[in-house]
Amino acid sequence: MPTDGTRGTVRVRVIVFVVIAVALATLFARLGFWQLDRLAQRRALNAEVAANFGAVPVPVALLPHDSAAMRYRRVTLRGVFDYANEVVVTQRIRGGSPGVNLLTPLRIAGRDTAYLVNRGWVYSPDGKRIDQPAWREGDTADVLAFALPALSSDSAAPGVASPKLMRTLDFHVVQQGMPYPIARVHLVQLGDTSPKGNIPPRLMPPPPSEGAHRSYAVQWFSFAAIALIGAGIFAYTDRNRHKPRVDDT
Repeated sequence: MPTDGTRGTVRVRVIVFVVIAVALATLFARLGFWQLDRLAQRRALNAEVAANFGAVPVPVALLPHDSAAMRYRRVTLRGVFDYANEVVVTQRIRGGSPGVNLLTPLRIAGRDTAYLVNRGWVYSPDGKRIDQPAWREGDTADVLAFALPALSSDSAAPGVASPKLMRTLDFHVVQQGMPYPIARVHLVQLGDTSPKGNIPPRLMPPPPSEGAHRSYAVQWFSFAAIALIGAGIFAYTDRNRHKPRVDDT
């Protein structure tokens, strides 16, 4: 027959176990709601991107400077491509194949500042080298593009071989290799996404995604439920195990 001291010790252990389980369940539930907040933010961002991309294209001079307002906004511009100062961004995978992105400055008449236009993706066996002259489309161009904020670092970014060849696009490094100013915006030219002569397949914005936030939230809520149910079962089982029997006199 358990003594009062033994019963007291067991009861304390049960209480401690239940308190820990409730604390963990609270933490798991908070993490679940945090993932739901992240999901709501992702949905809001997707809606903003869709609205920006669906808006009527504007001349590039009217593009908002705010990074959120400019993201995926379509713009138009006309100028002359400067192929001599083209930038190659390496190791770009498309459909499982290695390649590069070609970014060519477009110079607009009457302006000192050029715009860096991502003309598209070109297959490259090693993901680095291509015959760049073979992909020159002509000089004067009317461009429809969507805008992205220009990413920069305060120093040379990892993977930068030179201002004209880099693994990660960095406008700070690009500017160092240019003989004229470059606008602080990354323009991605729209058009045919299939190869066509000397025109690289154009790039499109990535499809909207809600990520894994919903599944993560379900997991955290499941963990919270398991903690509470487990604590309840443990307490109930322990109570019945130490419940005084009729012959405990």
